[in-house]
Formats: sequence, structure tokens, C-alpha cells
Amino acid sequence: LGLSAGEPADYLVLTDLWSQHIAAVTVFFKSYWLNLQPAWRRASDVWPPTKDGAGVSDWSCLSKGGPNGLYLVLRVLAFWRSILWYKGEFPDFHEALQDVCWVMEEILKERNGDTESGKRPRRRAARV
Repeated sequence: LGLSAGEPADYLVLTDLWSQHIAAVTVFFKSYWLNLQPAWRRASDVWPPTKDGAGVSDWSCLSKGGPNGLYLVLRVLAFWRSILWYKGEFPDFHEALQDVCWVMEEILKERNGDTESGKRPRRRAARV
């Protein structure tokens, strides 16, 4: 391995090791992501998961913080991307990233009370 200026040797060794297993990382992410989804998105083995049913779904299975929530999904995506950058290959990554972004938008819509029209319902001020 040749080291570039400013790149730690341990990072390059780890990235090189994992880049030999891009297919395994891809399969892992897809399986992990599908298992986190609501049942209606897991109904078939289609990749990326279906978006039919958006707006009527409960995203509580994904709307979690902490180490077992979307933070971990984003960390895995970042790791996957760093491996692909090193190799210059992007199989399935862009579809996965777009799907994660779409799910996050749906979660935000649900949390903010957005309706089909894209407008938030008016909320009354609390009476004191």
C-alpha cells in the first residue's frame, strides 16, 4: 500500500481490507435496512424497497435516536461510501442513499404533521 500525504496508515489498511468485500457490505446494508422497515416495505424482495403506501405508514420502527436508530444507518452508509470511494465503484450505493433520504423525509413529514398537501396543520397555542 502506498500512503498519500495526510492519510493514516491504519485507515488505509482497514479500507483496503473491507474494499475486498464490497459485495458483502452491500448485502449486509440491504438486509439491515430492509429489516428496519415497516412491514409494507418488506413485503417483497425488491430493491430498493417500495414507496407505495407512503403517507399512511407509521415510521416509529425507524424514528429512533441513539446507537440503534438512524444514526447507525448513517454511519454504515458513510463507511460503505468510504470503501467505494477507495475502489471507485458505486454498486447499489446511490439507490440506498436515495432511499434513506426519502425515508428520513417521510419521518419528518410524520413528525411535523404534514398532510398530503404538504402543509402543516395549524396548531392552537396552549392556554395558560
